[in-house]
Amino acid sequence: MSSAADIDEALKIADKVILLNEGKIVQQGAPNAILGSPKNQFVREFLGVERFPLAYNI
Repeated sequence: MSSAADIDEALKIADKVILLNEGKIVQQGAPNAILGSPKNQFVREFLGVERFPLAYNI
């Protein structure tokens, strides 16, 4: 397990990502799955999904 402050770095090195909002898990899964289908507006805004219109290329 690792924690990263740099979102881009985390998405490049992780095989699974867990996103927390106010101490609660809001989405977890592979980076491509999360970027391809963010569960809610928080996830979309946090990751800046508009920066990645297609699946994240690792």
